[in-house]
Amino acid sequence: MPTEEKLHAKLTMTLRRGQVFRHDLPGAGGHGHALSRDLALVAKDLRDGLVTIEGAARDYGVIAHGDPPEIDLAATETLRAKLRASRKPLPAVAWEPAA
Repeated sequence: MPTEEKLHAKLTMTLRRGQVFRHDLPGAGGHGHALSRDLALVAKDLRDGLVTIEGAARDYGVIAHGDPPEIDLAATETLRAKLRASRKPLPAVAWEPAA
């Protein structure tokens, strides 16, 4: 019967034939809720080409127009409120030092 065990962040272990090690990691999405990302940082990401106007709206709830992109504050607040109401909240994370 499969068992699950929480492991420390750093460890050495030996796996035997037939054992399965599953390591779940978050994506490279950063820390915190995307809808709380600072607008100045989203604007910089847009200018630097790290995110598209469409991606900013979808992922961060930020409405931008033009070239270089300018953020529409009123439209952004409206979209962020709508997305917050429709998205699941992030789970609480407890950071504990390894024993």
